[in-house]
Amino acid sequence: MMRLDQKLTMISQWKDIHLFKSTKAPATGVLCQSPEIASIGEDGKLNLMRMNQEKPYKTIDADSCSLNAAVFTSQNEIFTGNSRGMIKLWDLRSISEKPILSTSLSEDSEVGVTSMDRHPFQGHIVAVGGYDGMLTVYDMRKAQTPVTVMEASDNCLNDLRFHPERADHLFTASESGAVWHWVPLCAKSPASTETWLPNSST
Repeated sequence: MMRLDQKLTMISQWKDIHLFKSTKAPATGVLCQSPEIASIGEDGKLNLMRMNQEKPYKTIDADSCSLNAAVFTSQNEIFTGNSRGMIKLWDLRSISEKPILSTSLSEDSEVGVTSMDRHPFQGHIVAVGGYDGMLTVYDMRKAQTPVTVMEASDNCLNDLRFHPERADHLFTASESGAVWHWVPLCAKSPASTETWLPNSST
């Protein structure tokens, strides 16, 4: 367990695992599902590492554009979203570099994905935020068709998170400066959303 007075020291690093043809590419995210560590980047690559290994043991050329968000949906599967609105499900056990599922966040435009999170108790439920402020919820068992699509904001959704214990509660953070609190319509709360603005007394 880490003590508050402990200093951190770097014990390893994976250099240059995200690259364009002639320059370094920014890494856009890192996620962990023991023993797996995964990274995504603007080069469209999905790297898989383990703590005791010096190099990624697997690199998937997942996309031709930036991967903006990713989440483990199970021990062996990762859901990714790119800057053109494509979302893909990857089976890490597969020897193929093809996704087991691929669909678009929006049928009529290339609206980029900004954020993702999975339900803490139902791993097949994944929420996805977009640059257009739309909130989309997928059931990964039938992910070609979203369970829910709604306008969460007039601005980009920068982040979203399920509550780790009260899992029916979902929170979104918008470019507009607002944080929204979402619950299912069947919940006891009379409203589906509440809004907090910066410096609110709430």
